[in-house]
Amino acid sequence: MEQPVTISYVDQGKTRRYTPDFLARYVAGKPPQLIEVKYAADLVAKQEEFVARFQAARQYAQAQGWEFSIWTEAEIKTPYLKNAKFLLRFRSSTLVVRSEYRQLLLEVLAQLGRATPAEVLLVAFENPERQAELLPVLWHLVSTHQLGCNLLEPLTMSSPLWSLHNQSLSRHG
Repeated sequence: MEQPVTISYVDQGKTRRYTPDFLARYVAGKPPQLIEVKYAADLVAKQEEFVARFQAARQYAQAQGWEFSIWTEAEIKTPYLKNAKFLLRFRSSTLVVRSEYRQLLLEVLAQLGRATPAEVLLVAFENPERQAELLPVLWHLVSTHQLGCNLLEPLTMSSPLWSLHNQSLSRHG
């Protein structure tokens, strides 16, 4: 959630207001995180200016059962962000996903267990033009969490993929 709260605090006898950039809520196991985003150079140059507001944010977050974090470009400009931006275009409602292609890819990956995009496409079709038709569907399946991959590593045609459907079946059955 963008700019989720405004925190009042006292700094040098004056009441001030501070609005952190984000509140991240996680699916399971990790408490919400109140996040401020700053350039690393600004954190150094304006350190004294930030001390009171960041302390107020830590106290506020702790009272809510949250964590407070400061993120710089080092935490943001990662392979995960690049992968998320890449996959976002394949979640589009304008992308036409042929159901027979979707089913074919899911079946191939279920059969292979774990394979790269290049291997999946090769098993699905020998013809390179037909493989090219499948590629957007493959990335759509990844972007909609029907296929798994490690988003912390750059996505390539050699990245391992796996069926999430099979994993959930093995956990429950």
